[in-house]
Amino acid sequence: PWPVVAGEQAAARLGTKAVTVRCIQREDGSVPDDEDEDGLYAICARSY
Repeated sequence: PWPVVAGEQAAARLGTKAVTVRCIQREDGSVPDDEDEDGLYAICARSY
């Protein structure tokens, strides 16, 4: 998901829709030690 949720441009792009990354996790649901691991999922949600 990193091209969509990582970096300054991504934060600005998500912010225009009031969306933030809530959690980054591995496929098994555990939290990674490093967000540069392969195969991670980003859980995003709109803020209200």
